Amino acid sequence: MLKISPTLRISFALILMTISFLFSAQFLGLVPDTDKATMEARRKICETLAVQFSIAAQNNNFSMIKTTIEKIVDRNQDILSAALRDNKNKILAEAGNHGALWANIPEESSSFTHVRVPIFQGDKRWGTVEVSFAPLANTYPFGLNIPAFYQLVIFMTLLGFCAFILFMKRTLRHLDPTAVIPGRVKYALDALTEGVAILDEKNRIILANSSFLEEINIKEKEIIGRNISDIGWKIPLGHVEYPWVTAIKQATRITGQPLTLDRKNRKSKTFMVNGAPILDAQGHCRGALATFDNVTQLEHKNVQLEKTLNMLKKSRDEIHRQNQELNILATQDPLTHCLNRRSFFARLKIDFCSTKQKHNELSCIMCDIDHFKAINDTYGHSVGDEIIKLMSGALKDFALTDNYVCRYGGEEFVVLLPDSTLEVAYDIGEKIRLSIEAMRFKKEGIEKEVRFTASFGVSSSRFKATTPEDLIDQADKALYISKNLGRNRVTNWDDDLAKQASELKTAENHRKEINTTNHSETAQKELDTEIINMRAHIKELQHNYKQRTAELQRIQRQDNLTGLPNRISFIDQIQQEIAKNTSRIFAVVLLDVNKLKRINSTLGRQVGDQLLKEIGERIHHLLRTHDRVARLENGNTSSNISHICSDEFGILLTDLTKKEDSIPAITRIIEHINKPFYIEKNKVYTHIGVGVSIYPENANQPDLLLRYADIALHFSKSQSPNSYQFYDSSMQQISTEQLQLENHLRHAVENEEFLLYYQPKIDLHSHKISGVEALIRWHYPETGMINPDEFIPIAEHSGLINDIGEWVIRTACKQAKQWLKLGLEVPVSVNLSAIQFHQHNLIELIVSILDETQLAPRFLELELTETAIMKDTDSAVATLNMLHNLGIRIAIDDFGTGYSSLNHLKRFPIDTVKIDRGFIKNVNNDDSDAAIVTAILDISHKMGLTVIAEGIETRDQLGFVDDLKCEEIQGYLFSRPLPADEITAILKKPNTILEPLNTRCDAETVT
Repeated sequence: MLKISPTLRISFALILMTISFLFSAQFLGLVPDTDKATMEARRKICETLAVQFSIAAQNNNFSMIKTTIEKIVDRNQDILSAALRDNKNKILAEAGNHGALWANIPEESSSFTHVRVPIFQGDKRWGTVEVSFAPLANTYPFGLNIPAFYQLVIFMTLLGFCAFILFMKRTLRHLDPTAVIPGRVKYALDALTEGVAILDEKNRIILANSSFLEEINIKEKEIIGRNISDIGWKIPLGHVEYPWVTAIKQATRITGQPLTLDRKNRKSKTFMVNGAPILDAQGHCRGALATFDNVTQLEHKNVQLEKTLNMLKKSRDEIHRQNQELNILATQDPLTHCLNRRSFFARLKIDFCSTKQKHNELSCIMCDIDHFKAINDTYGHSVGDEIIKLMSGALKDFALTDNYVCRYGGEEFVVLLPDSTLEVAYDIGEKIRLSIEAMRFKKEGIEKEVRFTASFGVSSSRFKATTPEDLIDQADKALYISKNLGRNRVTNWDDDLAKQASELKTAENHRKEINTTNHSETAQKELDTEIINMRAHIKELQHNYKQRTAELQRIQRQDNLTGLPNRISFIDQIQQEIAKNTSRIFAVVLLDVNKLKRINSTLGRQVGDQLLKEIGERIHHLLRTHDRVARLENGNTSSNISHICSDEFGILLTDLTKKEDSIPAITRIIEHINKPFYIEKNKVYTHIGVGVSIYPENANQPDLLLRYADIALHFSKSQSPNSYQFYDSSMQQISTEQLQLENHLRHAVENEEFLLYYQPKIDLHSHKISGVEALIRWHYPETGMINPDEFIPIAEHSGLINDIGEWVIRTACKQAKQWLKLGLEVPVSVNLSAIQFHQHNLIELIVSILDETQLAPRFLELELTETAIMKDTDSAVATLNMLHNLGIRIAIDDFGTGYSSLNHLKRFPIDTVKIDRGFIKNVNNDDSDAAIVTAILDISHKMGLTVIAEGIETRDQLGFVDDLKCEEIQGYLFSRPLPADEITAILKKPNTILEPLNTRCDAETVT
């Protein structure tokens, strides 16, 4: 790009201005017209000749006329020819080549070169004097004919431009900005090892110290006046502007922004750049001070260090991988990759001790492949190995983790189930048994499919197992009973089974003794009879056991409160639908009951329980009715409902042709649940959120369908009450990102990632700063500043908002106390969310923080939204009265956007109303917003409340609220939210932000 020096630019501007002056003078008639003067002189010559020829003609002295014409032509070089014609166009006398020069000249016309003057005798014209003159021309270089005025213009352009260049060079040397800076200041800047450049408001360099000049390798006379952005800087990713540009635009300091100087034929350099605005006495930005710290070597060392760290990481990862491989070889069975017996017992001992300490229950399942020797003998050991792998895979599918499955030896396995009851373990064992029973194995070379079964024994720590070995022994004995009772079954170990096993073992031993000692045949018969009776007793015990197990299964699979199937049963229903393998689709619907916690706390848990029962009955009734009226092809839709957890219900809508077929049922449920419930003379309202996942569009596994429906339910609750949401894949990404953000939030406070910014509030009466509002910012190291709108909802949802809110209040109070020590009495406002306001220990928390920081309560103001205090008005009134009695001020934030009214708010001890910025934004253009703001101010003043207008960004908005006598204002017209140190500087010199207010006052005074 062509660079033009300031000298040339100024000289060019001056010469253009001079030329414009010349043309203006010509237009006004101030420049002499030489051509016009010449024409007048020629006309006078001709008129003089006409007078002479007229007198001579009257005397018939034509010889004198001819002599005169010839002498004029000979003596005057400008006259080419001359003649006298009579009125009949006859030439009476001539000189020069007159005929040729006047051959094509129109009659009765004159020009610069051909002049006619008539001759009269009395009133009658009798002839004409004709004179031919040389053309009006000035000789100019290159053979051009240019009028005198334009010659002057060209002369002034060339000569003036050269003169202006010489003049401006001398002038600019005298006006060198570096000469304005005192010598000692320049020496001080040159002494710095850090590069320093002072810029004007257009980013042009007006001063640079020697370190900066050395770093960029440009001479001082070449750099002064140049735009610093054009030197060759590269902006790194994540930044939009140069730091000095941002500093000038926003009048704020920018620190620690990296920039790379990349110029041709030179090595690139990396600088850490800071930018600070230069303000005048009125607070206007007049330029910037930029500092440049060369960190090229540091960056190079960081790169080398990173490479070294990466190499160490790779080495560490390789060592870790090798350790894992060794650990696998040491702890896992090579065929099934289950735990071996040694590592399993190490795990079992840890969980067994933990169970004893926590008084929990620990269960285990011992299982054995039935007739495994026959499988090996029939099909070979390779098939036997495959069967063992299938067995281990089935166990892993139902175990908590792979680390709880052990190949105990041969075809025997053990599954450990920490924190699981005997009933849960039995249910898992039964599911594993059914899964194995359904398995088929087909291998090349084998004509038919290989089927196999397994027997299971279940034990629990509740049966007085004193050691881990006792627990395994009990499970092994239960397995022994399963095998003796016909195999392919699950047997729980209990006291009766222990007695039964002991009796059976005693009888068998007794029989063996008889066989050994060769007793009499009579004794043998008696013993056989005893064994038959014992087996009959065993069958009776087995029958009782089955009945008790069935009852336990029913209790385990049914919700005690509503009588509906519970989560386990609901998952089985989903699994059964998947197993049908039809072309139809089905929907898994999760329904969440809102306000249940509030109902339990206000009306009692009995009312909440009854509400859940009635919701279950209402949904169940609606599903039966819906089945009959649903718009489906075959009219044979089946539906199932389950109570999932304390405030959730699961609904299974099957045999659908498309997912939209589920919408009528869902909307009908929402409509009826939204109607009131009448419980113990209480009229109870609630609303629900609904999430839906579709098989097989979203997933083909029960746990995934439930998880996706739960994600959709979360999105539904975040949208609006009584709405439903179908799952789509984008929700998973958003949910994952929110979960990651939630995890980072948990460490943000301890890592000091939160910051408080403060925005001033201006008193329109006193023209002073009346206080500041504390606004939280999150500086996440990986992504930079995160908007509060992004993380506050997540903090509220995850329960972290109370911890974050406590940090905000404490930090704001500490800052207010620090300002007091500086002699600055500045009340600070803190926003409270609805969740914070309704926490049970709010009063105690605020009192303890005020005591800790030694801050007087009058310097703290709490801002709440209408929604927060209107959720539970009675509780809110009590809480606000206690806070107000302490001396803390109360403000209603974003007023006008909630569902309350000023008349309703008179119940609360409110000091201030803040008009929402949404009304202020269009107050000068929208009559409705103007009317709302006017009404709020009018009623608030009558109620004795202070009003703050938020979002003041223009002087017109300021004028509108000022005319309505609004007490305080807040907005970008005066200041953005700023860090504490910058706000401190403003508090010390408040005039830096009050200029718009002072300007308005001056204008009103003039008016």
